[in-house]
Amino acid sequence: MNTANFESIHIMIDAQAWRNLPLHLRLYHAFRQLVISGALADGAKLPSARALAQRLHLSRDTVENAYSQLQRDGFMTRRQGAGSFASRQGVPHIQGQHSLPPSPRQTPTLSARWQTIADRAVSFDARRVQTFTLGLAETRNFPQTIWQNFARQIQRERAHTLMLHGDPQGEQELRQQIAHYLNFERGAKVDAQQIVIVSGARQAFSAAQLNLLPIEVDGDGIRVDKLPPAPLVYVTPSHQFPSGHLLSLARRHALIDWAQAHNAWIIEDDYDSEFHYNGAPVACMQGLDREQRTLYVGTFSKTLYPGLRIGYLVVPASLAAHFAAARNLLDGATPALTQLTLARFIASGHFAAHIRTMRSMYAVRQACLAQAINQHLSDWVTPVVTPGGLQMPCWLHEGIDEQQTLNAARRAGLNIAGMRQFWLTHPAPTGWLLGFAAFTPYEIENGVKLLRAALCAENVRQAGP
Repeated sequence: MNTANFESIHIMIDAQAWRNLPLHLRLYHAFRQLVISGALADGAKLPSARALAQRLHLSRDTVENAYSQLQRDGFMTRRQGAGSFASRQGVPHIQGQHSLPPSPRQTPTLSARWQTIADRAVSFDARRVQTFTLGLAETRNFPQTIWQNFARQIQRERAHTLMLHGDPQGEQELRQQIAHYLNFERGAKVDAQQIVIVSGARQAFSAAQLNLLPIEVDGDGIRVDKLPPAPLVYVTPSHQFPSGHLLSLARRHALIDWAQAHNAWIIEDDYDSEFHYNGAPVACMQGLDREQRTLYVGTFSKTLYPGLRIGYLVVPASLAAHFAAARNLLDGATPALTQLTLARFIASGHFAAHIRTMRSMYAVRQACLAQAINQHLSDWVTPVVTPGGLQMPCWLHEGIDEQQTLNAARRAGLNIAGMRQFWLTHPAPTGWLLGFAAFTPYEIENGVKLLRAALCAENVRQAGP
């Protein structure tokens, strides 16, 4: 075992997620992870229980208990007079490699359309939160008791009507609260009749087989002067994804003028707009657009919790019924109870209070991540502290292979998004996009240290001249 292995074990047995486990089980899981990831090769010599106990400042009984379970589960072999060795015998039983693959004739195939969707999709277990996962809000501070009390009140008040079909456009109470919030907080010009409640999922453009055209961006956001004639443009003006740049007010007006001149539509995805840490946020484009050519998209999955699955569209009033009909054909209705609970949560002032609390918390976590990266990962990346958002762009130094860093992170149990996947043009810039909102400063610090240990263990360095 090398120094990086010992450092990884130190970090993992101290991880917040394992704090409730007995110490010998934490040590067991740490070794198990190193074997599964390949950081400990099959047959690698392991220290004796006595030596490891001294190195990690643990009791010998703790190490012996962990070693015994590793041996029982096939992750270690012990030979009399020779010592203990890492073993991958237990890995196939975890990954299902012992089962025979189906014959070629039995392998199902996808149509070209569904293959396009599958190629763009990300497969992961959403219930297993890994450090630096993108797009996650902190849910441990959500006022669950208040939410549940509102839900119970509504169930008592509307026991019968909740069992009937709801408004296909979304519950009126929720649409009214959203309209009030957008007009007051985001500078929108909207009434409840323009709002359509959706499930919160953004449809992939590629799944619809649209012709995607990449547009240059700079420090002020999208380069409107580079836009070709097109029927639609999709923008994230509050935080350009993934760079985090804010679309300047001048560019917003220029984009609205472009849409009017080309008879085009603007889709304004205003995700994360509530989380702005430096200065006041710029008004949304929908409120600036007198010609009503901007379709505004928002979600509560990022502001409250991902399982909520409630979003909304703001469209011209004349088109609202058509959007509602299309939406119901695609994904049906969001449960009325959830909509009405959210409406009461907003009306009572708890939504605004929660946003204020989380905004302060996320600002601290963003600063913590930047400090940890500068302290521990400056040999590999440069972090960018953006004005807002729930993730931090980090640009790799020239000569460092992005995929090699992602592989090392994955084997260490970290979920890091690479920058190249977000570019349609090549060569694409290389780097990471790290989610920080759902993780405490302690978890962020540990994650950064674990990533450093993984990069050192795999000798990830700048390419030579």
